[in-house]
Amino acid sequence: MLIAPNRSVEIAVRYAFVPLLAIVGGGAIVALAPISKPGVVVVVFAALVVSFVAEWVVPFEEAWNRSRDDRMRDAVHAIVNESSTAVGVLTVPAVVGVAPTFVSWPDGVPFLLQVLFAVVVLDIGITVVHWWSHRNDWLWRFHAVHHSVSRMYGFNGLVKHPVHQAIETAAGLFLLIWDRLLGTFADPAGRSVAVDELGVAGRSAYPVGYVDQLREPFRRTIRTDRLNA
Repeated sequence: MLIAPNRSVEIAVRYAFVPLLAIVGGGAIVALAPISKPGVVVVVFAALVVSFVAEWVVPFEEAWNRSRDDRMRDAVHAIVNESSTAVGVLTVPAVVGVAPTFVSWPDGVPFLLQVLFAVVVLDIGITVVHWWSHRNDWLWRFHAVHHSVSRMYGFNGLVKHPVHQAIETAAGLFLLIWDRLLGTFADPAGRSVAVDELGVAGRSAYPVGYVDQLREPFRRTIRTDRLNA
């Protein structure tokens, strides 16, 4: 049974969470990065815990706070995919050391501009992969796992087939401009997403178990409504 939070607490979380997380969390990471890498890990982990608590206090839909026998599956998705991402990041220096370089990085410009440029470049990569995954049958087989969720909560972004996660390694999640340019941006104009509108269109019986979801892309099943999933 869910206990409704105090109204003042709900308002405080709704309007103070993002700026405080950005200022306090971001500031702590910037301060600790030069002196303590473990300290950065602790801050990131604390930020994740605070984010989940905030989501529970102010959910988009109260029903999404209730488990649908998906917590363990989603936790496995998160562990596998985040671990593979970490391994990928650790291999970057080795790859850069042996791979030919075709584009020079603008290291002569201020660091802040380099960060902004990196965000734009990385964002293009994952947005194009996501856009193409809704139009290509082979990619959609793996991307459908991400759309199989029956509720929206913190772990949804990490529910991905490892194959698709590998394709999306050059991830970027920050800019909406690419959605607008590719015609995939949708503005609900005040319309809430109904609980029964989630999932893979045309696949009401999509597998819910982790291992079953890993196997599903390799089955010869019909994929429908890729664009609107």
